[in-house]
Amino acid sequence: MTQTSVDIDSLQSDDQGVLDVPVSFNDDAEPVAGFKIVGKNSAQCQAVDREIEILAIKRAVIKKQKIDGKTDEGAGQLVDLHKENQTKRAIAVVVSIYGFKSGTTELTATPEVLKDIFSKRPTWLAKITAALEADEGFLPVSSTTS
Repeated sequence: MTQTSVDIDSLQSDDQGVLDVPVSFNDDAEPVAGFKIVGKNSAQCQAVDREIEILAIKRAVIKKQKIDGKTDEGAGQLVDLHKENQTKRAIAVVVSIYGFKSGTTELTATPEVLKDIFSKRPTWLAKITAALEADEGFLPVSSTTS
């Protein structure tokens, strides 16, 4: 029987674990386009989460920027803010992309390119968000046989 465990000695380097998030496949079900991302424990994600939290605290204490979530307008603002934060986080964790072109030019993972992709395909943003929440994909695992 094979047992799996988490090697706690390798957790310090967890932020360098990269996960593939494919979004387009060929006829053989092989990925042809997608994103390479680092996890929520990465320095990139921790930095953007801190930035988002700081902005939220500043917004909460400035009376002019408070959002009334009980109104349709306020609820809409909160939805837009949530989407903006998801996009910021996704842009921060994408370390590379593959299979994306503009005409004949291969695209690279710049904030502008990623914003454009996510605005055209919001479901791909959702795939990255879901992959981030599935922390197991970023954990270093060691196997032992007994």
